[in-house]
Amino acid sequence: MIRLTRDRNINCVRELQNNDVQQLWSDPLLRHSNVLSGLFHEKVIVCESDSDCRFYAALLDTLFDDAILQRRDLMFVHCGGKGRIPMVVDALRAVGVPVCTITDFDVMNDENPLRPIYESLGGKWEEIVGDWKEVKSSIDSKKPELNAREVRKDIETVLSGVESGYFPKAAGQQIQNILRRSSPWATAKAVGKSFVPSGDAFTACNALFEKLAKVGVFVVDLGELEGFARSVPGHGPQWVNGVLPKVVARDPELTPAREFVKRLLV
Repeated sequence: MIRLTRDRNINCVRELQNNDVQQLWSDPLLRHSNVLSGLFHEKVIVCESDSDCRFYAALLDTLFDDAILQRRDLMFVHCGGKGRIPMVVDALRAVGVPVCTITDFDVMNDENPLRPIYESLGGKWEEIVGDWKEVKSSIDSKKPELNAREVRKDIETVLSGVESGYFPKAAGQQIQNILRRSSPWATAKAVGKSFVPSGDAFTACNALFEKLAKVGVFVVDLGELEGFARSVPGHGPQWVNGVLPKVVARDPELTPAREFVKRLLV
């Protein structure tokens, strides 16, 4: 696969090697996605989920339609979670496609996948590792929503309602939610940068966000997608379906979201 671009009177040719294509094709989700359609667009924005893509694309469309921004040939793609982002970025950058990514705040919970994402976009880990450790340590040290005793009690309550037969999917999801609430990162993901303690940690967080954005990693400072419109209930596709009328209506609640997507065009 070859990407051909033109800069004035110069044609630029970049080839996607067969082994890169095979790596993408080895992942069942990516094999049946439209990732390689990014070859035919000016820029690709890689998100964690399809819901993210729908929301951000709708926001940009309204800004283009209102002539607030000059229309660009952009493509939003999702890869089914943070872990696959580096693979997609590597393949697209190999053929000269400009790429950036959008991730939830909890991408900073662990070195993996933050480091692979940052390095896939050309960043050097040693440039951000100090700020990242400062932020992570400050959040890790905060009190979680539930302590061990409360976690055990809540899980026992869920299990007490389970009878014989197959284990209910809903009960499994309830237990997963309980376990997430045993970590301060569950709250961090829900509220974002405001959960970071004041002082050195908050200063490090701002510096980290700037360095990440410089290479094309845009972290949602409100925590996650749903933080842009807390008046809309639900999560994921349900939330997006509820928020799209507000997008079309140019609702003031979404002003931070509009400012966020403007940064993607740099």
